[in-house]
Amino acid sequence: MTSKANKTTAETIVETAQKEAETPQQEAIDKANADGVPLEELLEPDIQFANVGQDELIEKLQNEAAMWQDKALRAAAEEENTRARFAKEKVEILKFASAPLATEMFAVADILHKALEHLPQELREKAETKNFIEGLEFTEQALDGALQKVQIQKIGNVGDKFDPSIHQAVSIAVDSDAAPNTIVQVLQSGYILHGRILRAAMVIVSKA
Repeated sequence: MTSKANKTTAETIVETAQKEAETPQQEAIDKANADGVPLEELLEPDIQFANVGQDELIEKLQNEAAMWQDKALRAAAEEENTRARFAKEKVEILKFASAPLATEMFAVADILHKALEHLPQELREKAETKNFIEGLEFTEQALDGALQKVQIQKIGNVGDKFDPSIHQAVSIAVDSDAAPNTIVQVLQSGYILHGRILRAAMVIVSKA
């Protein structure tokens, strides 16, 4: 009677253990079905690890763990690269956000500069026009200052060494007394923003 009772108790323990082992497996199968994962993929590791020795099983598990660790590291690296790329693009967008509006203002700056450049000296000396001209000069200075506040710098000055990367030579002054290959006249100022040329300066250069 005791033997039968013991046997019944042992069988009960085994059955309970089997049920506990089957429950996670069944849950995994149900989840795989819900996610559309083929059952073969879910059961494949069990099939691979069946009927193998302990050492071989340990090796297979280690290889499996290494594979998933490698995948996780690759995914993390890719995510970090994507985040870094987006951050860099955001910085670039912010750096040059003022460029479109600024380029529209260049024409205004050109008009002011040309107007002041071609004013007759007698108008500058007349009392009735002196204040008006000073107002134009102040406006030009204010516009230049506004551009500088957004890191836009004016380029192209008389006496500068000619640099084809930022200057556009439209003519060569053959008879100039200036040093060779230098700017002798600025026809149109250029502008640069964070190293990017928004507009090259149009200049006349002395003969090299």
